[in-house]
Amino acid sequence: MKSNEVVPAIIALCKDRSLSFPQKTASIAGWLTTCPVATVLEHLDDAGIIPECFGHDSTEENSLRSIAMLSWPLRGLRWALSPK
Repeated sequence: MKSNEVVPAIIALCKDRSLSFPQKTASIAGWLTTCPVATVLEHLDDAGIIPECFGHDSTEENSLRSIAMLSWPLRGLRWALSPK
């Protein structure tokens, strides 16, 4: 799943009343486990950013950004793996 496909897919999952929350999270985990490493590294570029189409306040964004900081070493891996 490419970065531009994530938000529409999450919106569709949220609207699907036939799935439980664990089933929805399993779907997202399934998408990530089938992504090539390069695609996962692209997703890390968006870590900590809440799209404006989702209502949120600065506290939520700051909390998510703090958690996303854990991905920064993996962003370094992306740089290390990129062609020179």
